[in-house]
Amino acid sequence: MVVMAFPAGSTVTYGLQTLGNSSASDSIELLTVSPVMGDPPPEARGEVKLLGPERVATLGAGAFDVVPGWPPSGTDPIDVTGQRVPAGTSSHVEVVLPVAVPPRGMAVIEGFDVEYRVDGRRYQERSSITLVLCPSEYPQDCAEFEQGL
Repeated sequence: MVVMAFPAGSTVTYGLQTLGNSSASDSIELLTVSPVMGDPPPEARGEVKLLGPERVATLGAGAFDVVPGWPPSGTDPIDVTGQRVPAGTSSHVEVVLPVAVPPRGMAVIEGFDVEYRVDGRRYQERSSITLVLCPSEYPQDCAEFEQGL
């Protein structure tokens, strides 16, 4: 995903990787969610947080979001560690991270590593959606990146 819509130095919320639980019997306990920074990395302006099922109901599961500011209007982000995604539910949570739009050039987030526990066992997965972020004043690097895809 390539985004060139925000001014240099501004803070945006990158939201992605809606987490759900299709198991009929086991809840998921979230341990950590960490951004996988690319080259060049953006400046993170806070920690990864979660937004609850009401946000996902608005956006739709599997969606991504890049919006101005932090936190997104009308939301109250919660900490990741210890949150549970119940078994047998369609409730999802959205992973969100405040990042700075670079002053020039581009910044890359390659995804998120999600570490969780189910029935006492630890697991880790990596999302595969990449964000490439350029300032609206200097979109050239993002345009060149898109042409190379």
